[in-house]
Amino acid sequence: MFCGNAFSQSLKPLNQWVNEKSNYLNNPAEQIYLSNRCAAVNIYVAAISQNNADKSVTEKATGLYELFAEMSINLSKNKLKISNDDALRAFTQNVMNMEALYNKDGQNNYARTGDYTKGYIFDDFSLCAKLVLKK
Repeated sequence: MFCGNAFSQSLKPLNQWVNEKSNYLNNPAEQIYLSNRCAAVNIYVAAISQNNADKSVTEKATGLYELFAEMSINLSKNKLKISNDDALRAFTQNVMNMEALYNKDGQNNYARTGDYTKGYIFDDFSLCAKLVLKK
């Protein structure tokens, strides 16, 4: 049996997911998933950076979280015809679950490297910021 210190991440990196979902811009469910992932990574980054002396990362991540939250809820209501309450409930539950996975992986990253966002978490955060800049 193989035994080692291999680190397994909880979520597929978003850049890999986007490359595999070539038609995600035309699929509301995939747009919602992407919005939820971006909201989750941004609320995670906001939480871990809130004690930094430089508040710019926390402010940027919080602003992006709010943008992706609004995007996800509006997509759910307008494209999937879900009520506001149900859209909000689904968003909250999905993002909480995803953020918990980012937190778990961040804790593992920190134990191994001393950096909470090393690897795919930083890449997801960067990709989400770039998505906003494209609009």
